[in-house]
Amino acid sequence: MAVSAGRPPRRSLTNHLIGAAITLLITVGTMSSAPFWWRYVHGRTTHTAVSIGSQQAVSPPTLSQVQPTPSPLPQPVIHKVVEVAANVPLTEASGGYDTQVALRQNQQISLEASGSIFYGYEGDVCSGTPQTSPDGQRTVGDRTCGIKQDPQVPAPSLPVGSLLWRVGDSAWQEVGASKTIVAPMDGELYLGVNDDTVEDNQGSFVVSVNP
Repeated sequence: MAVSAGRPPRRSLTNHLIGAAITLLITVGTMSSAPFWWRYVHGRTTHTAVSIGSQQAVSPPTLSQVQPTPSPLPQPVIHKVVEVAANVPLTEASGGYDTQVALRQNQQISLEASGSIFYGYEGDVCSGTPQTSPDGQRTVGDRTCGIKQDPQVPAPSLPVGSLLWRVGDSAWQEVGASKTIVAPMDGELYLGVNDDTVEDNQGSFVVSVNP
């Protein structure tokens, strides 16, 4: 049968359409990470490869970037009154009455003391059993006989029988009748009487601890 002029054969038209479809598939496939026809033929989805060089390595923080843990703030000191017995033993570096008041370094509090103690028999100018105030002043009856120093006591440069304080294992210092102290270190506040032999001591000092 003759074919009309200007009209392509039916088989040629079919081949033309198949070729156009294949071209379209290839064009669309090249727009993705893998050829569309490859995914179509193999029936699976490929994933876009990530270049290792494009990934940014996460470096550990440097010392300058690490924020130091802030020290806890000093606990507030609540007004407290304690009684420090004269027979509480203490040495140059330990002992004393534990007030159970915890202080931080450079924390400031004030101490006020009253009362009197007897540290034992005395044979010097204050002959007898002198009564001693927190600052170490001695009296026998109505007679005042000043202070006494002894190289054997925990704080040799301070009067015998005077009231002492320390924080932690710091050196003993004098309270006297009143004293504003600054804690030299973290620790508990200790109080005591400046005497090396406390077995024969009597009396007590009453100490007010104030913030």
